[in-house]
Amino acid sequence: MIASYVKDNHRNWDKWLPEFRFAVNTAWQESIGFTPAEIALGRKLKGPLERALTRPPNPCDPTYDTVERHENLIQLVKENVQRAQAKQGHYYNLRRKQTLYKEGPSAGPLPGCPPADTTVLLDGSALLLSGSTECVLFVTAFTLP
Repeated sequence: MIASYVKDNHRNWDKWLPEFRFAVNTAWQESIGFTPAEIALGRKLKGPLERALTRPPNPCDPTYDTVERHENLIQLVKENVQRAQAKQGHYYNLRRKQTLYKEGPSAGPLPGCPPADTTVLLDGSALLLSGSTECVLFVTAFTLP
């Protein structure tokens, strides 16, 4: 966004950073289904024109349910993120091959893999790493106390 606005004039782009920030914070995000400002503040941000043209206050507008609306908003965001992750995972997994591993306590590298050269303990398991990412195996070494 900054590059498209600045183009060839690189002398004073930094004075427009507040406007760029406002544009990013008020842009609707597909993954969460809301704007970042709605998530952080619990309400939509008003633009310059909306602030200039103010309406008289309405006594029927309740302000005490802001926390409840914000909690509902957070729940909607969680659902939207799960839906977006499922959609993105579906498209990511379309071209992935299923990897087969040997089972058992002494499972070594798959045939054709070079011997493992590094062992890292993760939660009671040993992760054997070799030069190829397709040769990563989890082997139960021992249980940590």
